[in-house]
Amino acid sequence: MASPPYTALVETFFRRIRRHQDISEDSERKNFYSDMILSHLKVDRIESGRIYCTLKVDASCVNSYNTLHGGVVASVAAEVGLACAKMTAGEKDFFLGEHSTAYLAAVGINGLAISTFQV
Repeated sequence: MASPPYTALVETFFRRIRRHQDISEDSERKNFYSDMILSHLKVDRIESGRIYCTLKVDASCVNSYNTLHGGVVASVAAEVGLACAKMTAGEKDFFLGEHSTAYLAAVGINGLAISTFQV
């Protein structure tokens, strides 16, 4: 399969910010990024309509400042938010139409981001 024309531009960008060693051939697999991010997530407690969890921050989920990437925060919020919705409403099809996130402080590598999600 031929690479899309923008692949070289993306690779150049990652090399410039010194992230080229982190690019895996497996990254083109469906759900690769969701699976990678959620593999860092630990569910601490579940209550009716509420999930408490901790996200371990490592080099795979930080930005160029070596702090937790905002996209990771949004991805975790979406996935865990949908899990809360399914917990209260059952196995129905859902989509995330809108959510709001307050970014209060940056979490660095080897830090823990602790969150509570509620429906």
